[in-house]
Amino acid sequence: MENAHPHTLGMVVCAADSITNELKLRQAMKNIELVNAQRNSIIENMTSGVILLNPLHRVVQINQYALHLLGFSYEEIIGQNLFDFITIDNHDDYTSHLVLEKEAYNEEVSVFTRTHSTIPKRLNLSINHIKDVNGNISSMIVRFNKPEMLNKIVKSISGFKANYNFNSIIGISAPMMHTIDESKKAAESTSNVLILGESGTGKELIAQSIHNASSVASGPFVAINCAAIPNSLVESELFGYEKGAFTGANNAGQPGKFELADGGTVFLDEIGDMPLNVQATLLRVIQTKEVVRIGGKFPKPIDIRIIAATNKNLLEAVNNKSFRQDLFYRLNVITIEVPTLATRGPEDIRVLSKHFIHRYNQETDGNVSLSEAAANALERYNWPGNVRQLENVIERAINLRTGDVITTDCISIMSELSAHDNAHEAAAESASADNSSDISDHNDLNVVENEKDLIIKALTETSGNVANASELLHMNKRTLYRKLDKYGLSAKKFKQERRN
Repeated sequence: MENAHPHTLGMVVCAADSITNELKLRQAMKNIELVNAQRNSIIENMTSGVILLNPLHRVVQINQYALHLLGFSYEEIIGQNLFDFITIDNHDDYTSHLVLEKEAYNEEVSVFTRTHSTIPKRLNLSINHIKDVNGNISSMIVRFNKPEMLNKIVKSISGFKANYNFNSIIGISAPMMHTIDESKKAAESTSNVLILGESGTGKELIAQSIHNASSVASGPFVAINCAAIPNSLVESELFGYEKGAFTGANNAGQPGKFELADGGTVFLDEIGDMPLNVQATLLRVIQTKEVVRIGGKFPKPIDIRIIAATNKNLLEAVNNKSFRQDLFYRLNVITIEVPTLATRGPEDIRVLSKHFIHRYNQETDGNVSLSEAAANALERYNWPGNVRQLENVIERAINLRTGDVITTDCISIMSELSAHDNAHEAAAESASADNSSDISDHNDLNVVENEKDLIIKALTETSGNVANASELLHMNKRTLYRKLDKYGLSAKKFKQERRN
């Protein structure tokens, strides 16, 4: 140590410090690389097209989703001014770069790319500013989403989904099994479907089942009642509108039901009631697979399956010029006819009745059952209101019961029968004339006996006043006179009984 140079210690200390600093620098670089790798991983795994810009709008970073969405390669756009490659139109009087001066969240814009300068992409734009310690913008995060991404959130919140499938259809009769088989075949196809059937037969149940068994089952199911939308609002409801398209329009514009159904199924219920002027627009949408919003400049491609339904005779409507012939043929590719409850047969009436009771028992932890006599009475009725009417009668019977068994006394179907009197009087007379019934059937309150008893009760309560009795029975006075003659009853008799 005596021969050591006096500067050696200083050199060693400096070398040690240099090594320590180098190690710290390498560790810092590793940490930066790790952070960058984590950031890149996060950006690449985002379901949005993400672009990081510097204050001069040059692309600092861009993920693969954005490159694919806009149709560029990483090499050609990195480090370049974003607006040399795209133009953003937010339907205001702003130039593209001014759009970025304010933060935004899922604002609908039209994006023109260098390779597609005439037909824009409709995207949702979000902008976030990153500021330095002095509050100046140091960079910007720009995110692009396809409208379908936002629509999926809206769909889940709005309930645009089909809740039923083929297992939900209750029925064992031959007509119903045939309808189910035809519907399953339709589900395997992508062609348009037209469902025909009376009100209350379950046309939407069939439509939802087809959707859930189809290739677009994961997409939305958007049901539209064409008869329920006011004529003045039909086009805006179906096809949407741009902001400022008309007085009272939403400031941000609004997608129509067809846009919300992109990637899924549109169910056009009561299609026969759609206004003629809207039928022309619908036909164009079906043919082009594109929709143009009210006040919009550009069409938007949509991928939808169309299922329509009606209780009307569309061929007759075509002949009457109230329904377009070309639209009829576009919709009527696959036709499914849903049978009425009467044609399905008594076995379906019984199994449906027990199904509705079972569902009630599950919901309330109850133990309600249906008596054999009541089941027989239900089977003999002609059900003009179909399954919907049967469900209503069962629910009413459950509420009227005194114990856990639904008896004939609980079955209140006379108001429905009187409302459809003319159409089903022959069926009622046939049921009354059936002499093959056993003792239990005679004890059963069949449709005709129920009607006669109710008429007698109404005449008794009104002292033979036919006008008041018809009002009490919800029956036309002329019809009531015919019933009196049919059952050999005299209103005068009830007036005399009252006086006595």
